[in-house]
Formats: sequence, C-alpha cells, structure tokens
Amino acid sequence: MWSSIKNLFGGGKTSNGTKCKDPQKCLEMLQLVVDNEADPKKAAKFLKQIEGCKMCTDCYEQDNCIKDILSSKVERKSVPQDVIDCIKLKLNEEKN
Repeated sequence: MWSSIKNLFGGGKTSNGTKCKDPQKCLEMLQLVVDNEADPKKAAKFLKQIEGCKMCTDCYEQDNCIKDILSSKVERKSVPQDVIDCIKLKLNEEKN
C-alpha cells in the first residue's frame, strides 16, 4: 500500500517505468488538494497533470482514502472555553 509513497519520496520508478518529474512539488500540492486548501483552478490542473503518473495518482487516492477514513471515525468534540482561554494566555505569555 505504501510503496507508491515510498517511491515518490525516493524518486523511484513507477510500474510503467517513468519517474515523477518533481516529487517534492507533487507531494506539497497533493497535500493542499487533499486538504481542500489549494486554489480550485490549480487543483484541477494538478489532478489533470498527475493522470499520466500512476505513482502520483496512487498517492493522491491513498491520501484521500486516509482522510475519508479519519473524518468518518474521529469524533469531534467542542473544547471548553476555559481551556481555550488558558491556551491563549500561555501563548501570549510565550510571545512576551
């Protein structure tokens, strides 16, 4: 399952023998796209570009799958206001 990600980090060859042209850039953009933080036009362009690279497509699908699993399994709970206030106070103390 993780062989595509391992190969992408290592610049390995895909199953069709081609290498990812810029693994670091692909990983950065992939994370932005999966997290819905990329500009929609850039995301669409990126997804079109990786269609030719099985390794990048596999990584995208795996990351998307992991995100979906986590979002369906992790229970969201609200944080009490006093905890938020305490954290903010500590952060402000560290700045000064």
